[in-house]
Amino acid sequence: MPVFASVQNQVIACRLDVIDLVGPEEHNSLGRSDQNARTTPHAIFQPCEQTRKVRFRTAAGRLFQFLPSALQSLLQPLRFERLKKIIHCIDFKGGDRVLIMRNGNPAQAMIINTATSTTEKVIPIPTTVTGTHGQFRHIRMTPAGTILVGHMSEGKVVEYDLDGKVVWQVAAEHAWSAIRLLNGNTLIAGDGAKYAREVDHDGKTVWEFTQADAPDIKLSNTQYAMRLLNGNTVITSWVAGDNNTSHWPGSIQALEITPDKKVVWKLSSWQNPDLGPATSIQLLDEPDAPEHQQR
Repeated sequence: MPVFASVQNQVIACRLDVIDLVGPEEHNSLGRSDQNARTTPHAIFQPCEQTRKVRFRTAAGRLFQFLPSALQSLLQPLRFERLKKIIHCIDFKGGDRVLIMRNGNPAQAMIINTATSTTEKVIPIPTTVTGTHGQFRHIRMTPAGTILVGHMSEGKVVEYDLDGKVVWQVAAEHAWSAIRLLNGNTLIAGDGAKYAREVDHDGKTVWEFTQADAPDIKLSNTQYAMRLLNGNTVITSWVAGDNNTSHWPGSIQALEITPDKKVVWKLSSWQNPDLGPATSIQLLDEPDAPEHQQR
């Protein structure tokens, strides 16, 4: 089973460390942070020029695989303002199909068949943000077949049908990621606003974790949040917004918290191994297949 990612202006599939180009999609850049890699049940890939994969268990016995940020020392800085089309997110949909969010003018969600190198569906995603880099970071399909998109620079999460019609929306500052939970609520990570928030269908906040809930832990940008089947929440904390890399060691990269906001474990690994800043994380010991978790 492959895992799909977007690297060097291609949509690619890879089997462990073997990269197989499958379609000449013209639209991606690889930048300073993770490009939101997803795994299939049998493979995982970090989309950067070299892959570093680390598995280990926490003191609580949880097995996870951490997706470190792209190795800045191996990449030339990109001038994002010059890029007309960027992909930051790819979601595996089963078989050979992937859902991508392509930043651009216009911005578009796309369902691509990687076996045939064809685009099966294009969904227009309206945005008032003209700078492509800051438009979108995350997209997921819901059990109803709609798509959830965080409008990061417009302060909202919007659910669209596959024709681009708005089904539901909620205000959410700096919405980096949004996932539809099993209970029908939506879990949002607020990037620079430093929160993880669960909202119901009416937009009411029913649970939220912020810096105030863990004063002994310094949260950086909370770019991704996932709800475990045990009811706990895992949040990543991306420190690379601080350009002074001497500040990075000692900061946390991820943590798991209970519904009453107790910290189960926290990750801070900056040597042996140095995992780098954290955007995405996927736990490997959840009982469901990765692409079905949180659905």
